[in-house]
Amino acid sequence: MSKINALMVPEGQTSGWDFAGIFLKGPDFGTDALKEICKAFGISTSFSKELQAYYIVQHLIDHPDGANDVIRALLKVKREWASCRSGVVSRLPKGRDARELITDIGNRQWYGPIEVETENEVSQWYIRPEFFTHWAVPENYSEPQKFNVRWLTFARISQGIVSIHWSGFTFAETEEDVYSNHRLQYWKYIPDFFGKLQGFLDTKLDDIGLHSIVLHNMWDQYRYDRDRFIWKDLRIRAEGGGVALSARAGSYEDLDIDGIKNLAQTLRRSIDRELSRKFGSTLPNPAEHFDEVILLTLIQEFGALSYEFSLVNNMGDKLFRAHCY
Repeated sequence: MSKINALMVPEGQTSGWDFAGIFLKGPDFGTDALKEICKAFGISTSFSKELQAYYIVQHLIDHPDGANDVIRALLKVKREWASCRSGVVSRLPKGRDARELITDIGNRQWYGPIEVETENEVSQWYIRPEFFTHWAVPENYSEPQKFNVRWLTFARISQGIVSIHWSGFTFAETEEDVYSNHRLQYWKYIPDFFGKLQGFLDTKLDDIGLHSIVLHNMWDQYRYDRDRFIWKDLRIRAEGGGVALSARAGSYEDLDIDGIKNLAQTLRRSIDRELSRKFGSTLPNPAEHFDEVILLTLIQEFGALSYEFSLVNNMGDKLFRAHCY
């Protein structure tokens, strides 16, 4: 059976210690998180992930207070994506006890707050589950079976900034889709979660303008400093003048990002030929400068709906990755 990057729970196992074992073995916990819990509980870290989860459950049965360590380890796991809003939170309302999520699939509401201390600061967190149906064919089965999927999002409250963190996944929502998983359209959920969080916290959360920061401030500072940084365009969706563009790097579903670069080159060559034919002149070198100007126009000024990029340094260290809407 193909695994997905979200917690899959068989029908009839949505609560109890069996659920806890499934949760601990699932994708919400990385290897490092389980090892951290094992060290706190005096469990050998040399065991397999399945055995680590088993012994953690046994420890929790005998020592229920250990659930606090499990939740804090869960919150320290790095997630794939984050979205931020600015706002001052003057009080932290009490939601449901986050420890319930260890032994129960939960409900669509906020759990927390949970205080997490790191080397740099102390922050407060809330957890919110969302639920989906997933169809898959387990081992030793010939027919698709229905699973419950729990997707956890994590709200972090720090000074002046509220952020929601999550990891994406693909799933088969219907039995007919069992062999063709679809990507979770998280952009349909995260804005709604911010709205619910704003009401829950009784505060106003404002957009920080990531789109403008990336396409204007960061663009000028990092994109052209090629001795120190590598800026890679990953995905573009834009619409303007009745023309729509959709490009994604390395995907057979959309026009490859190189297609947009080729379009920029084609436009530049066309202008160059017309200059030569009609005015007897050509564009000055380097030609790549004009390709970049056209590409910049497509991204910044052609009604960009979304733009995704990554930034690494010249040593290959990942510095930043963003998907702006």
